[in-house]
This record gives sequence, structure tokens and C-alpha cells, in this order.
Amino acid sequence: PIMSDSEFDALKASLKENGSEIAVSKEPKCSIDTGICSVTWTKDKVRQAVAYSPPGVVFLLLWEILSYELTPLKYVNPIIGLLVGSPLIYFGTILFAENIFYQDPLIASGPCPECNDEQRVFFGGVLGIEGPGDEAKMKCSNADCKCDLTITRKNLRVKTKSKFADAVDKFEKKAAAREAAAEAAA
Repeated sequence: PIMSDSEFDALKASLKENGSEIAVSKEPKCSIDTGICSVTWTKDKVRQAVAYSPPGVVFLLLWEILSYELTPLKYVNPIIGLLVGSPLIYFGTILFAENIFYQDPLIASGPCPECNDEQRVFFGGVLGIEGPGDEAKMKCSNADCKCDLTITRKNLRVKTKSKFADAVDKFEKKAAAREAAAEAAA
């Protein structure tokens, strides 16, 4: 082999941290040994930008009103006034949205590992209401699937519940019942 398993794992982890498309599996994979299906989701940058639009509109209107009333920009073309205020509008929107409106926001999306139906999750809080922390649990929105999904915020890895867990639980319960019956008979 060219490199050891530990070197490969370290290389793969560093590629994932740097956002490499090669190291991230976007197609669902199911393990026959465990019965767990998994996939890696991506940050939904479009929906994240749309989520910032309400505070952005508020800051845009505030800038337009204040720059017209309180500065000599009322004698200048409004488009130039917007260009002058665009850094203030942008940074004001980001600061307000991330510190007051949303708390630590992250929107992720990707396919369900079972049925490939597009799913979305929002990590963070909205106006003081806490959302999921480091791990979110949800059900697939597809009416035919409805499998349980567990999404990890750190790496956006999505896993399903083991398909064998129910079978193992039933087997263990039957075995425990047989042992209890054998002890009671003895």
C-alpha cells in the first residue's frame, strides 16, 4: 500500500475540513453489516441568503430614510446613495441577523439516504427560540418513506436508524423471556 489507514483517514479528514468535493460523499450509501444508510448534505447558501433578506430590507429602508433626512446625500442620485451605504447595509444586516434575529444559523439540504427525496434542516435559534444543537433528528418528508434521520451539524452527515435494530430488539426480548421462563420453571 502507498499509505497506511491512519494516514488515509487523516488526509480524508483534512480534505473534508477544506471543503473538497472529492472527499465528501453526496450519494447515499447503505451498509449491509449495520443496516444504516448515510449521506453527506451541503450548506444551502441560497436559502441562507434568503433568510437574511428581512433584516436586509429593514436596514436598506433605514439607510434610505436616514441618508435622505440627515445627510447631504438628498441632493445626490439615490443609486449613488445606495452605493455609498451598501457596506453599512451589508454589515448591519449580517450583524443583526446573526446576533439578534438568528443565533448561529445554518441551513443544510440534501437527499434522504433511503428514498433520495430532497430534505432540509435549520440549525440554530430564531428570536431566542432554540433549535437543534449539534445533532438534529427529523423524519423524511416523503409520505412513502418517513424514515428517521439524524443530522450532525459538524460534518452534515445524515444517518438513518439501523434496519436491524428492531429485529435485534425482538430477538433479545424473546431470549430474555425464554431465560425468565426457564428460571421460573427451575
